[in-house]
Parts: sequence; C-alpha cells; structure tokens
Amino acid sequence: MAVCAAIASNNLPTPKSSILHAVIKRTLVAEQRQFFEIDHYDFHTVSYSAATQNPYVWKANLLGGGRISRLINRLQNLRSLGEYLDEKKENEGWEFGEGYIIRHDGTKSENELEALGYRKAPWITGKTSIITKSFKENGTITTYNELERFFYRASEENKNIFSPPHLLIKENLGQEQIPMLFSDEYLCFKDKIIGIHSPNDAESLKKIYTVLSANGKTNRFFTITTSGQAGITMSSSVLLKKDIFNLPYPEDDTDLELSNSEKIVRDDVLNYFIKSGQSSKLSPLNEVVSDTDLEEFGTVFCNTLNPIYQKGDNQWFTAKYAEVGGMIISKFYFGKYSPLFHYEKDTWDNDAIEKLERMIYDKKRRHVRMNRVLKAYLHEDGYDVLVLIKPNKLRYWLKSVALRDADETFSDLKRAGF
Repeated sequence: MAVCAAIASNNLPTPKSSILHAVIKRTLVAEQRQFFEIDHYDFHTVSYSAATQNPYVWKANLLGGGRISRLINRLQNLRSLGEYLDEKKENEGWEFGEGYIIRHDGTKSENELEALGYRKAPWITGKTSIITKSFKENGTITTYNELERFFYRASEENKNIFSPPHLLIKENLGQEQIPMLFSDEYLCFKDKIIGIHSPNDAESLKKIYTVLSANGKTNRFFTITTSGQAGITMSSSVLLKKDIFNLPYPEDDTDLELSNSEKIVRDDVLNYFIKSGQSSKLSPLNEVVSDTDLEEFGTVFCNTLNPIYQKGDNQWFTAKYAEVGGMIISKFYFGKYSPLFHYEKDTWDNDAIEKLERMIYDKKRRHVRMNRVLKAYLHEDGYDVLVLIKPNKLRYWLKSVALRDADETFSDLKRAGF
C-alpha cells in the first residue's frame, strides 16, 4: 500500500518562510522495503511565493528540481496554443475539441440507449475513422469504417473537427514528439485525439504543425512537467486535452529557442528523470557514471562559473578525479589553466576507503540512509580548489546536476566575499 505522510504545524506563514520538499526516489533498497535512500539533491527549498503561486513547483522537484521551475515559468508566460485557438474561434470561426465516445457494449436496444442519452451521429456513422493506437509520431494512421450508430458523445457542437482542413493531435507524449497529422480528408476519431478545424485558413494549421514539430523536445518537457496526469495517475505518456492546449505557442516562435543550460535541463528530464518511475533496475539514474559523463559534468560546471569569475588567464577548469570504491572524488581548479591537471584514476588503500564511506553514507537510522555530498574548498599550489565527493551513480553526475552544483558554488563564494 502506497502511503504519504504529512507533518503540519499550526503557524501563520510569512512571505520569508519556506518549505523543505523532500523527494524520495525509487531505489532497489526502497523497493525491497529495507530503507529509504535520501541525498542532498532530494531536498528542495520552496519559497512561500512559489508554494502559493506556482502549481508546478512540486512536480518539477519530482523530476529533479534545480532550474526546471525557471524554465517552466518562462515557457508558461508565453501565449499558449489554447489562447491562440480561442482567438481564432472568436474571430474566424475555428472549431476544436476531442473526438467521439461510444461507451456501450452493444447489448442494449436503441430505445434503451436513447433513454440513457445516447445520440445518433450521421457525421460519424459510416465514415472513415482512425484507430487511436495506430496514430504514430510520424503521422501514419490506420483507419476503418465506423459502423456504430449510437454515441455517448458525438461532438455535435463542433463536428467540423472531422472536416478538412484539420490538424489532429494525439493526447500522448510520444518518444520523440507528440503525434500530429495535418489532413485534407474527412476523418473521424475518438476522444484521445484532438481535432482543430479552420474553415478557410489551412496555412495557419500547417504553421501550428510546423512550430510544434520543430519544438518536439520542448513540448514533451513542458507537458511532462506540468501535466496533472502524465507520470502521476497513469503512464508517463498519457496526456489530457488541457495539456495540449497549454503548450506554448508564442507570437514569435523564436521565443521557444532555448539556451544551452535550458537544453541541458530539458534533455535530462526527458532522458533520465522521466524514466526514473520505472523499476530501479531499469532507471538510468542508477547506472554507474562513465568517464564521458564525468568529463561532461566538469565542462558544464566550469562553463557555468567562468562567465562570472574568469579574469584574464584565471579560470575554472576540470582536473583529475579519483574513483574510490563506490565514490568519485572530483577536483576543480581556479587559476591559470595547466595541461598537467588532467583526469586520472587514483587508487586508495582499504582503510582510507572505509573512512570515506563512513563520511558519505550515514547509516545511523534504521529506515533511512543519508548519502552525503562532500564539498571542500582548498588552496593548493597557488590554485583555489573545489573538491566534490559523491557516490558513483549517474544521478549525481548529470549535466543538470552540474548546473545546480555551480549555482550552489556561486552562493558559497558570494557568502565568502568572492
């Protein structure tokens, strides 16, 4: 039985107050009901204003936190597809909505169905209809002749959504993009497909298709981080109608272009965190970090700090790392770059490894194990040095985590007067 425990205190909130949001991730020991594993990156401080004004902050934290909320907020402030369609409906007579619903097994008589509110729909019966499951991301579909005569919902008020020209969008996240199809044919479809019909402006429908297709990754990121259904009540791929209508569709589509750091945040959600709800054995977050992952982590970390701190030849650069047991020790130097500092694997004796493990893994509590992230600021050989020590699982060394570590390092240095 799934259980959520909430501890509340009867205190008046203040604008300066905050909430500590702890996200318990799926791990093998948790699945085996041994204990929960919690680490530094599972804790998220939510400000009073964010808790009261940002409905997406909690799900953003489920998917890694950090800069996710910032990106969601930027995209959310753009005009949405739904707002654009409302304008077109009012000014140009566009129609849009979900397809029909049958919702009966064929055992009742026509009189019984009519008494229950079912209606005939000649604009559907005998017409070509799409098999919903056949609707793929590349726009391919399989159709059949709809023979049903009575419908629970027949889309009578906006039946032109079945008429061409129309844009069809499936309520599904897809693997690369949300499935879409522009059609010049009369096509019916059921309720997990949305139809958008324009009476005389096919080019605007095609532009919607083009813009949404060009921003497939961003659309998938936005829907998975804002949907109240995908990844919560059902499969991570199942969307709601409002999730589609909430997609950003600005007046200037260049507003959808992302910075390098925003792309990192987006891609880590899609490539890793969205899959973390699977069994721990299948979650890529629990894989052992590779040399390439560590090098990319270091590059992102330094590239985030250097626009602030680089002066002349002095800059942040990555240095050697040591793989110690199940931990990674990584060093970052600030000063004049030297090729003598390079990635290399060191070896430690067993006593040193055991001491380090005791520092990293807090096993004092019976049902919770805290995995610490150790951080040390040193001065070595004329260089300012940051040492990071973390477990060797990929979730600690993602590029989006490098952004969070860089943000925290900036805060540390600022408090120290740098």
